[in-house]
Amino acid sequence: MERLTKTMQDALNKIPDRGLREVVAKLGVTVLEQQNQLEGKRSESTAQETDDSGQEEEVDLNSIPPEKRFPSREHYLPEWSDNKRGVPNTVLRGALFPAIQGKARKALKGELLATQKGVEIRFTGWQLDQADLDVWEHVLHMHMIQREPLGVQMSFSAHSLLRSLGLSVGKSDYDWLKDAFRRLAGAVVEITYAPGMTYAGNMLDFWRDDTEKKYTLEVNPRLAGVYAAGWTAIDYQKRKKFRRKPLALWLHGYYSSHAKPFAVKVEYLYRLSGSRNKNVRDFKYQLKKALEILVTHGAIQNFSIEGDIVTVEVIPSNSQKKFLDRQKPSEKTRDATDAGGQTRDATDAHRNQNNGIRPTH
Repeated sequence: MERLTKTMQDALNKIPDRGLREVVAKLGVTVLEQQNQLEGKRSESTAQETDDSGQEEEVDLNSIPPEKRFPSREHYLPEWSDNKRGVPNTVLRGALFPAIQGKARKALKGELLATQKGVEIRFTGWQLDQADLDVWEHVLHMHMIQREPLGVQMSFSAHSLLRSLGLSVGKSDYDWLKDAFRRLAGAVVEITYAPGMTYAGNMLDFWRDDTEKKYTLEVNPRLAGVYAAGWTAIDYQKRKKFRRKPLALWLHGYYSSHAKPFAVKVEYLYRLSGSRNKNVRDFKYQLKKALEILVTHGAIQNFSIEGDIVTVEVIPSNSQKKFLDRQKPSEKTRDATDAGGQTRDATDAHRNQNNGIRPTH
């Protein structure tokens, strides 16, 4: 590989972004190689003599088309605080990480999972669970705090990851972590998160050094599109209180992703959570217990189950409060509504009838 000229190297040193610097350096090398190939094809009679000053020709990078200068875009995750875990809403509002015990998992092939209306997820591999979500959340959290784009490899010890998850570091814990990474790497998903927009791939790739008990991970950059469709910063400290309570964990994620959730049917939560209860009646009993746990730990404000309708009052985050403030109708809008116009809640109720959803008032 040709070495860059001094002028080019000086220019590169002025570029603060490491990723951009590497891209430009590779382009410079390519330009020099192509230049040398052209020189070799010239006849000796037309060959130009080297300038005695030793000054080499500068490469005008602006003359290179942008798509060749920057062959791929870098995809960064949005930012959240260290005590949160950012998760796409499409993940929280469906059965990709269902409310099941690990021993109940099944091997699926192209299975269409239960999700909210407007989202479609197909899944191939061994079913994931809420403990797997803890691992996946932490991997993405490390990407975020290091401000590295998705696709950049990250290395860390199994010991540090287990400790960060609040787990022990015995042999069984290391073995569990191995299994979790196997499931995440082997899980192939197709997530249609917007009309005509589908992410297809696995949840992550990894390499493992068993001698040093060290992992090197890589996450598909295209996963950033799923975040762009909407995401929620989960309160990680609260989530840890629900460990080994799959339904409470799932409900915490689901309701955290709503600023003002609609009242829904018990059957709707039964389906979306991927519960393995034999029937809706048994699930309803477990649902009540799980919601009581959320209230006890301050994850939701209150709830009621009347017949088959579940109403939950959440504690909106600061960003959700701002969202709700923006949704408040103006005085002019209220006047128009009182005069016979249809309210937003009524419109949403009509749109969601097929989902068994009605608005919370």
